[in-house]
Parts: sequence; structure tokens; C-alpha cells
Amino acid sequence: MKNKTITYILSIVVLIIWGTIVYKIFSHSDIESENTNKVNNYSQINDSKTIDTFSLSLSYEDPFLKGTKKIKTTIQDIAKSDNKYKQNYIKKKMGSQKRENTSIVWPSIRYEGMIKSQNMTTAIVKINNKSYFIQKDEIVENVRIQKITQDSIIVEYQQKYKIVKK
Repeated sequence: MKNKTITYILSIVVLIIWGTIVYKIFSHSDIESENTNKVNNYSQINDSKTIDTFSLSLSYEDPFLKGTKKIKTTIQDIAKSDNKYKQNYIKKKMGSQKRENTSIVWPSIRYEGMIKSQNMTTAIVKINNKSYFIQKDEIVENVRIQKITQDSIIVEYQQKYKIVKK
């Protein structure tokens, strides 16, 4: 008899607890939907008037470079040195060739990108609006690819050299 009364009391307490939970869920969802509508209307009105701006303060030391020599380089410095390297490469390839005043009509060459595998690099190049997969020192339509880099290629056409960028 004692066990039955405890069971009845506990089941009533469980029903009260679950009833309270269900009531709070349903009563809270109605209030939340009303508040959401008010907040959305308010944010639409205020979005057109104010713009939130911020700036980052990045004036701290790099923790990975502690104790190393600081070298200030910018993207422009890297680009300049890369261009100097490419121009020196062209001068070396040209050797002691005399510059002629005759101009060459180059075909339209467009560098689309590169595919790099374990042991070879292939350039995707459009020559006269035709796409080709060309490896280094391969000749297509009298155009030879001398060097393939990530952002440009060096091409040779009628013993003249040119840098073609992406």
C-alpha cells in the first residue's frame, strides 16, 4: 500500500513538471515571434541610417619571429624583384643578340593558369583563341614556353622573348 501511494505522488509530480515545461515552450514561442517581428522592423528602419565601422590595430610583434632579423618587404618589393628576375632571365636567353628595329606581330597569347604535378608543370595557354596544355620547351604554333611560374610565363616567338601574365 505504501509503494502505491509513493508511485501516485511521484507520477503527479512528474506530470506537473512536464506540464510546466510544455507550457513554457508554447507560451515563450508566441512572445518570441512577436518580438522578432518588432526587432526586424526596427533593424530595417535603422540599417539605412547608420553604418558600423571599425579598424584593426595590428601593431604587435609576431610571436613566431622573435629573435630573428627583421626585414621589411612589401608586396610591391616582391613584385619588383620578381620582374627583375624575369627580365634578367630574358636577357640571358637573348645573349648577345642584336636588337633589330623590325617589329614582330605576336599572336594573341593569354596565360590562363598552371597545373603542377609531382614531376612536371603544365601551362594552360590560349594562343589565337585556342586553348592548349603546354609544358616547358614545348612548341605550339611557333610559340615556345621558356618558363612557367604561378603568375606568368616567358614565351619565345621568332627568337624574341615576352612575359605574359595572367
